[in-house]
Amino acid sequence: MPMVHIRSVAVATVALLLVAVGAVPAGAATVATKMTKSYAAGYAAGASPVTSIDATVTLPSFTCASKSDLLSANVGSEDADENVSFATVVLACSKKKVPFYGAQFDVDGTYSAASSVTLAAGDTVQMSISCSAATGTSLTIDDMTSHTSADASSSASSTCEAAFAGDEGLLKGKKVAPLPTFGAIDYSAVTMNGSPIGSFDTESTNYDGGKKAIITTGALTAGGTAFTTTQGS
Repeated sequence: MPMVHIRSVAVATVALLLVAVGAVPAGAATVATKMTKSYAAGYAAGASPVTSIDATVTLPSFTCASKSDLLSANVGSEDADENVSFATVVLACSKKKVPFYGAQFDVDGTYSAASSVTLAAGDTVQMSISCSAATGTSLTIDDMTSHTSADASSSASSTCEAAFAGDEGLLKGKKVAPLPTFGAIDYSAVTMNGSPIGSFDTESTNYDGGKKAIITTGALTAGGTAFTTTQGS
């Protein structure tokens, strides 16, 4: 499948979450205070440092009302210089409104397709980011059902301070893309620095787009390692 070459509108939303957990430099607070809408549903957490963020997602079946429908499920990290990286699975729609999955990486603002990953509804997909001041940033997407994977990296020194796991809205052109109909997305094995994300000071958000919650983030379960994002609840 072609790479969905777009960028998330949730970067500032995630910055808002990270400010809430006291995990980002003051500069990010300036961006965050301008946010009146949330285009993310999930959990953020901070630590000094964040060395890894991992999450496993079960891909839902979904339908398309238009060719513009888009949503991502991903993990993200932010370093001390406010560079943001994402390992992303995208729910996208063809010109004929046929749903398909794509995968891509954003490493410090550089995009690459994870075209070797074969994705399908019902698959179990693990997304991982590791940050190191010595070796840089490494990202992996591993479809454990199709046994396909891809990775990307940057050798630039990276001391991460915050991480995110969950759904994000996406830009198509200059506008936020409408959402496909997907029901719910289950996240499991969500860890930061190898420990349950719930063992850290976390902040959750619902995707609302300035309106009533469109995607609701459920409570952490399974010892602080799992949650579900639910559409229209």
